[in-house]
Amino acid sequence: MSEELERKYLGVHRDTLRPLLQALGATPCHGAHFEANTVYDRDGELYARLELLRLRTREWPDHADVRLTFKRPLPDLVLATGTAKRREETELGLEDAQKMDLILQALGYRPVGRYEKVRESWTLGAASIDMDELPFGHFVEIEAPEADLVRVEAALHLDKCPASAKSYHVLHQEWLAGHHLPARTSFVFTDERRAELRAALGLAR
Repeated sequence: MSEELERKYLGVHRDTLRPLLQALGATPCHGAHFEANTVYDRDGELYARLELLRLRTREWPDHADVRLTFKRPLPDLVLATGTAKRREETELGLEDAQKMDLILQALGYRPVGRYEKVRESWTLGAASIDMDELPFGHFVEIEAPEADLVRVEAALHLDKCPASAKSYHVLHQEWLAGHHLPARTSFVFTDERRAELRAALGLAR
């Protein structure tokens, strides 16, 4: 179990940020990968407590992994440059996503949402920097101790960018509302876009 402190920066493309990371001596983590996530709940009990139970598969050209993650909220932290989200996180590495899905459903948990993204991760000191493409936009997420978060966002010129402590689910709901579209819990790529992204990553379509 660990505590995470993170903030998202909106509308930042990884191709823009990568040269800055390289110039600062940041370390890439395995290269970009494709993620497929399934969120589970049992009669809305986790949603009511603002908790998250997620099964995630990550794919690289030469390997893949599966992780089950449970998150519960902690009070947000207000920094000089804005609010950062605090969560308590417990994560477990797995071998088989399908078997874990069967176990969760046998315990009464049901899939309530799916989402996909391409993520490219770097580390800079104690900070983890994730550059994400989702079906509704590009984002950067920094997870770090308080002092490092403020320092790294300034070094990457993100301190002047629109930022948020909200989850991707909430940001997606706001995006849908802003585009006069009905609310929905899942956000996945179109078949065509998914095939393009997977091909660019060297993955089977």
